Amino acid sequence: MNKIIYWILAASTVLIGLNSCKENPWDDVTDGGWNHERTILDIKLEGQVGVAQIENTDATTGIINLKVAPDMVNDMSKVHIEKLSLSYQAESSVDQGGIIDFTSSVIPSITVTSKMGETRTYTLSMSPFIETITGIYTIQDFYVYGGTGASYGGTGVVRLSGKGSCWTTGATKPSAEFDNYIVLKLTEVMVDGNTTGECINYGGVDANWWDCIFVAAQNKWNTGDLDLSSFYRRIPKGKSTWVRNYAENTITFIAEDGTVSSSCKLLETGTYTMYSNDSRNLILNVPNQAFEFDVAGKDNWDNMYTDFNMLASSPRKFFIMITKQTSDFVLPEDSKTLPE
Repeated sequence: MNKIIYWILAASTVLIGLNSCKENPWDDVTDGGWNHERTILDIKLEGQVGVAQIENTDATTGIINLKVAPDMVNDMSKVHIEKLSLSYQAESSVDQGGIIDFTSSVIPSITVTSKMGETRTYTLSMSPFIETITGIYTIQDFYVYGGTGASYGGTGVVRLSGKGSCWTTGATKPSAEFDNYIVLKLTEVMVDGNTTGECINYGGVDANWWDCIFVAAQNKWNTGDLDLSSFYRRIPKGKSTWVRNYAENTITFIAEDGTVSSSCKLLETGTYTMYSNDSRNLILNVPNQAFEFDVAGKDNWDNMYTDFNMLASSPRKFFIMITKQTSDFVLPEDSKTLPE
């Protein structure tokens, strides 16, 4: 019995002694005395394209590979950090909301410090993402490939402004748009890698656009003037949205009311064959660039070999000839006219 009492007293003494040495054995956990973590878990910069690739090279260094679209950043010397996630209790030399300078000769970096004071410095390796279609364009001309019976000579490549008798005259004829400017801006690179942005089709100094009216005198259906906007008003007046699909190599314009144009292709300088056989070769010459739209005209065998057939009842492709201005071009203020 005495031995039992002795062992109980001895055990109590040891426990009391341990408690006097360390009142709370979880203090190290609570205070972070174990924590050596100093890692960037995630980062998102202004104008960033896709997900950043973060690599911990060793205990003290790391590298972050990312893409940034300069078109989406006002100042590349002040690129804002929109999101920054760190390991538990770590701190960084630049916080979320801070800025990174990609114009300096010094490679930008972020240093992360653990709770225990160790550091890891990440260098930021940035590759610019360039969306090639952004910029300011002027409209040079409109062309149509249309008609019925290509093998019989019933189709042609037609310059619309050269067919003055087919359209309304004055302020709303096709050439009314030859002082217009089309401005394409990048606003987002989507998850699938496609791009989207804002399009502004300014009316130029005269504040006019082609009305796409085919006049009654040339209408073989005798139904009065024909509004061919569904064929030819492919880039909306004023503001709209564009979407570029890289896989399909197309650009689609979406009006503010949600109306979607058919997708077009961007043609570069060159000669394009519309139709060819042993005796006939129909070509389109693109001096600079052109938007090519497919047009849903239908065969009209009753009116072959007429302008009406090629332009009003059976157009196949519509081309907007454009010229991209240089990066230092400043759009004149008096040309920034929008629809009322």
